[in-house]
Order: sequence, then C-alpha cells, then structure tokens
Amino acid sequence: MKSNEHTATAAMVACPIPTAGEIFADGAMIELVGGNPARPQLMLLKGSTEITGAVVEYGGQLYEPAEIETSILEQLTLPTRCCPHGTTRAFLTEILKLIKNMVGLDEKSASLAARIVLGSAMVDALSLAPALVVSGPDTARCAACAGILFR
Repeated sequence: MKSNEHTATAAMVACPIPTAGEIFADGAMIELVGGNPARPQLMLLKGSTEITGAVVEYGGQLYEPAEIETSILEQLTLPTRCCPHGTTRAFLTEILKLIKNMVGLDEKSASLAARIVLGSAMVDALSLAPALVVSGPDTARCAACAGILFR
C-alpha cells in the first residue's frame, strides 16, 4: 500500500472510547450531559475549563457518549451545564432549612430527612439505596415532606 498524507492522518486518529463518565488522576473529568434528548453529549471539565460536545478529547484520546437505551434515557435527568457550587455542609444546611420551613419538622427529624437527600445523590456508591419511611397521624406533613423530597 502506498502511503500518503491521508493514510498517515487516518492512522493517527483513534476510535473514540464510549463512556458515561471518567475521572482522571489529575482531577480532570468527563461527565455525561443532556443536550439533544435523543443523544446526550459529554462535558470535559479540567480546572476552570469546560468543553461540551458529541466527542471530546483528553490526553490524546477521543471519547464519545456510551449508547444508552432510549427508555432509560427518557427517565434520566442529566445536567445541561456546570454551575458554581459550595460545600456539602452548606448544601445540607440549606436542605435542612427547606424541610423545617416547608414541612414543620423538628430539628432531628428534618436533619435525618436532609441526610437521605444527600445519600440519594451518592446512590451508585452505596450498596443499598437510602430509604425514608414517614409515618404518623399528621398526613398533611407527610404529604408536604413527600412533595419536597420526591420532586
């Protein structure tokens, strides 16, 4: 086979690796994000740099979104962008305030419910999904709690 600039270029282009997310040793990460409802995109985050696309490149390797069944994709709520964020403690405090103000639970009960919210954000790192059982005669508070927690 005779070599030319086109075959040399083709040999250097690697096939993209399908992924739903990656975390690299230097702290860079690739996240699956929403965009086109039929086909999610990837977001490469490295420091304050954010690149979104159907294919992203990191460390000389191309990455593309993994294939996901349409029925699963329809049920996923994927982020669409990166937002500034605070500490986990501040997030927990805000959830606690919301539950206390909207539902009227005491400090201890509201604190337990707030921790369930945090635990549900890490469900793929847990061996068992967190669960909250609410019981008692005050059905109005139960309904208010469910309305806040299960949106």
